[in-house]
Amino acid sequence: MGVKGQLIMSLELSEKVLSSLLDGFRSIGASEDVAFIASLQVLAWAKLSQGEDLPTHLVSSKVNLPSDIGELNQIFAQLSELERIGENRNAFREFLTIPNDVRISQIMSVVLQLERQKSPEKFNIHSYLLENSSKYRQNSDSIIPIEIVDLMIGLAGDINGKNVYCPWDNLSEFASSIDTTAANVSIETDQNSVFPWLVNILKETNVKISIANPIQNPGFLIEKELKKFDISIAFPPLGKKYDIGVCNGDWYSRFPEKTGSGAVLNIRHVLAQTRGKAVIAVPNSVLFSSGVEHIFRQDLLAKNQIEAVISLPPALLHQTQIPFSIIVLNTETRSSNFVIFINGNDERFFAKDGRGRSHLVNWMDLLDTFQQGDDESYVVRIPVKKVLDNNSYLEVSAYTIPLERKKIAQILNDSQIAKLVDLVNFVRPPLKQKVSGNSNPDRGIEALEITISDFSDYGYAQSPTRIVTLEKNSKTDSNYFLHSGDILIAVKANTGKVSIVSDAADLTKDIPWVVNQSCLIMRCKDKIHPKVLFMYLSSEMGQYLLRSISSGATIPLIQLARLKELEIVIPPQQEAEQIIKDFDRLVEFQSQIENIKQEQTKLASSYWSL
Repeated sequence: MGVKGQLIMSLELSEKVLSSLLDGFRSIGASEDVAFIASLQVLAWAKLSQGEDLPTHLVSSKVNLPSDIGELNQIFAQLSELERIGENRNAFREFLTIPNDVRISQIMSVVLQLERQKSPEKFNIHSYLLENSSKYRQNSDSIIPIEIVDLMIGLAGDINGKNVYCPWDNLSEFASSIDTTAANVSIETDQNSVFPWLVNILKETNVKISIANPIQNPGFLIEKELKKFDISIAFPPLGKKYDIGVCNGDWYSRFPEKTGSGAVLNIRHVLAQTRGKAVIAVPNSVLFSSGVEHIFRQDLLAKNQIEAVISLPPALLHQTQIPFSIIVLNTETRSSNFVIFINGNDERFFAKDGRGRSHLVNWMDLLDTFQQGDDESYVVRIPVKKVLDNNSYLEVSAYTIPLERKKIAQILNDSQIAKLVDLVNFVRPPLKQKVSGNSNPDRGIEALEITISDFSDYGYAQSPTRIVTLEKNSKTDSNYFLHSGDILIAVKANTGKVSIVSDAADLTKDIPWVVNQSCLIMRCKDKIHPKVLFMYLSSEMGQYLLRSISSGATIPLIQLARLKELEIVIPPQQEAEQIIKDFDRLVEFQSQIENIKQEQTKLASSYWSL
């Protein structure tokens, strides 16, 4: 499916024929992956036989069809050395490892059926792989939904007459979806597979293919220098880490940041081979993380190379849950000093399949939003300087303004506000905790630990029951022991969930309370009452604001630096007093509910109990 409305691929082959070939190879003992590649090789041979590229002695309809695997491998060997089909001869260099004496006459009869097909149904090889991904593990690990492929190609803009680079395009998804009559396309993959050449034949494309590791040993060179492409479209492996040695040993000076971060190195490589626009899928972590990622973002912004960032919904990929976004970069001099932020994680642009997966819908609308959208619920244009001043954060949620955010902005504008850091002291839990029994208590301090499961929905944390042994610290131990009125907030996994320590809690000195390391303690100063702050943070508005600063590649996190900057409404004295009363009523209601539940349990167990 091309970006110019070509919704049907050039490849015309019947799924029924492919299924027949697959069944045939399975019946003689081939694994799913071997059967799939072998079937595509047979189809590619038939495809070449329909043209004028093969000598007569290799045309499928003019030779004695092979009767066993050995004879079929002999034909593949001849095809793999046939100069007249160019680099596509590599499609046949992978031979079948099934015993030679296995008879395959029935399988080969399918080849003759192909030539008799007058109107085979349209068939998409990548869609077939995606739909049957549980079978073809070797090939499905890198599969990308076609909607994402088309969106990224569309974001690249006009490709006519351009040289297009697609690194990590292991299955030729981008290359085969680009109109190769209009552009010169090159892919680079470190997977030593015949698959890209098979796609080249079956989809009648003329893609240049390099089998090389783009980071460690790039293959597209001109006189020992990296070749520059007009456009790059890349979906690198998410979550990849490299040995930092690749930076120090790089001959092409691509990596100013000495890091093992795959996200940073992958983007740097693409930029090094691009002299125009680059469209890259990136893990969300690179958009907000501190350290080298922060320095990296600053550099791109300072050079005005970031054109757009598009957030996408989670669970789009079969092989990983890592959330990702699309970043559009431009190495040419830009007249605009703005970054476009687009919220593609809005329900307008995706749907769920009922199995925990998402898929893009209305992706053309998302592309239109990038090109000319003005609805600030989905797209905003932020000056580069403002982004730099905002710690160079590139998360879309930090800039787009959905309806809820507009309401919040109005409330904040009409209220007295303060930053959270001005209202509380933050206390981290003990750095080292061991379950009691694993260490000698004489060498540590026993404590009761509150975990997130002890947080109640309304009000006070439940009394903890888990005993831990804390290793003694040079700091004052009592500083991280819980006090009445302390507010606890989860900053890892269940981010934003809050609770408060009761005034009546049994915080004895003999066995103090501590909180789990996934949380922080917020100890209020005299500027706000703890119950008021708790009610604010647990409200719809407070939870929305906490979600907006929650981020993370696989586990949600709230960074302390962002938590400190959270804006808090300071209500007038009379309203604050009413909030405190309402908090006490909520706690009373919760107590009544618990009592009723106990009575229910007591009544239900009154009869025929064991």
